[in-house]
Amino acid sequence: MERLSGCRLRPWMLLLLLFPVQGRQKDSGSKWKVFIDQINRALENYEPCSSQNCSCYHGVIEEDLTPFRGGISRKMMAEVVRRRLGTPLPDH
Repeated sequence: MERLSGCRLRPWMLLLLLFPVQGRQKDSGSKWKVFIDQINRALENYEPCSSQNCSCYHGVIEEDLTPFRGGISRKMMAEVVRRRLGTPLPDH
């Protein structure tokens, strides 16, 4: 959990999506309106994490780890190896 201490959502980066780029889209309104409206609502409702250790994300982390609540079985590991879902490690 130490790695999460510096996590910060940067909502200003979403503003980049709001400005049409010339040549990328013909109709700057209708095609992207749904997405732009969702981004605007998210920005209006955004509340930054005020905790220094990002404990405000604890619920999301717990939910993400729920499938592993009973531990990680050999069968799960075998499936990861079979599908090559693990993090690649460089050869040393």
